[in-house]
Amino acid sequence: MKIITAGDNCIDFYVKTGEMFPGGNPVNVAVYLRRYVEDVSYIGCIGADDAGKKLVSSLASRGVDVSRVRVIKNGKTAVTKVEHREGDRVFLGYSPGTNKDFCLLDSDLEYIYEGDAFITGFWGNCQNRLAEIKNHSVITAFDFSDKIHDSLWKETAEYVDYAFFSWPEEYDLRCIKDFMKLCYETGTKTIVVTLGKYGSIAYNGKKYFNCGIIDCPVVDTMGAGDSFIAGFVSSILENEDIEAAMHRGTESSTVTIQYAGAW
Repeated sequence: MKIITAGDNCIDFYVKTGEMFPGGNPVNVAVYLRRYVEDVSYIGCIGADDAGKKLVSSLASRGVDVSRVRVIKNGKTAVTKVEHREGDRVFLGYSPGTNKDFCLLDSDLEYIYEGDAFITGFWGNCQNRLAEIKNHSVITAFDFSDKIHDSLWKETAEYVDYAFFSWPEEYDLRCIKDFMKLCYETGTKTIVVTLGKYGSIAYNGKKYFNCGIIDCPVVDTMGAGDSFIAGFVSSILENEDIEAAMHRGTESSTVTIQYAGAW
């Protein structure tokens, strides 16, 4: 099994403690995938700075293939400022650095075509190549974060097999199900929405599936959604059903939120 993630990366800087952790949606997903999958690669751009070196060396130490990470000589690696508030992480600011100019090269696509699955997200700048990837029978997964009102999910739906959302509004089951149904009708094969303390819900056009949370002490919620995606996709690639995939995603998230930083 070979899975490739691509897109944005950053250093998460905790302003109160001065701690720095490598992060970014596809970066986190790649690391969490290594809990279940041996062959995982990350494609992205970093600056030729200490932050970029830290990010690449940290990924490599976790067994992620970083051979296709591009170093921009005069660029700066992205930084996200973070603060803890009552156990939850709050984003205070973001400097995109080299992420703003990242795109998948034709050579990257040839590499991705050899994989079993490709995972990216809302800030990954990969959406314009999804059609090509999908046409080569690679399973595609996309993290739309909490951007339920953005047009991107409509524009990419037919090229996304598994769409993940984090519900940003008040819990309203009917509203959530209506949104998921619309996503399916627009073209996405399976939609998964994470709901915080309410667990998660998935829809495949035939049935809604629900999965609760696992009670545990919460240290830091950074990376919870990314680890859910990693657990879910790895389970699907092992030909397990949606309920089993949701359960593995939940277990993966439970591990992540019990320590500081994404990983």
